[in-house]
Amino acid sequence: MRLAISYIATFCLIAVFIVFFYQWMQQPSSALLKSRDEVAAEIELGWRGAKEIPFDIRAGIQIARQEANQAWSTLSFVCDGAGVFHLILRTRLPVPDDFRGKLSTTYSPASLFVGGIERQLRISARITAEARKAFSPRGDETRSSSLLDTIVTAPLSINEITALEDWFGRAPPTKVSFIGVEETGVFMVGTRTGQAIREFRNDCPSSRG
Repeated sequence: MRLAISYIATFCLIAVFIVFFYQWMQQPSSALLKSRDEVAAEIELGWRGAKEIPFDIRAGIQIARQEANQAWSTLSFVCDGAGVFHLILRTRLPVPDDFRGKLSTTYSPASLFVGGIERQLRISARITAEARKAFSPRGDETRSSSLLDTIVTAPLSINEITALEDWFGRAPPTKVSFIGVEETGVFMVGTRTGQAIREFRNDCPSSRG
């Protein structure tokens, strides 16, 4: 009798284990894949992760980042060794995978809007590094910067820089939009004040040389 009870108990434990294992295997992808925040934390979103930059970056600061539920994006203000300033956008452009590998890498007109449409900075920008087609946030793939496109502006004039400093104002703007690259738009929120941008411009190693 005891032996029979022991067999029944063992069978029940095995059955419970099988049920839990099956349920674990059937979990939705959100439980098996890394969360959006976990992936974002592992990707170098900023200018340090930028690829194929045609100049030597001496220093940079992030001035805007993605809005909630938008593609991972950062906008950085950087200076190079020649004392020239640029903007670098790191994002995943909302284009179909079929178009990847065919995106233009030449400078084309683009616009940066800070706040509303009345604050429009007309700039030129080009893609310097294109994200790979496949995107699946599993395992070590998330550590690759190739998940993101890198877009660089032409050198900024002093008037353009001054406009940025004025428009970012005393508090980071709630709307920063980068429009025009491959006829797409990237929508972000400001992370710096105009004073912070001005201080970086004055303190950048390239501007002191």
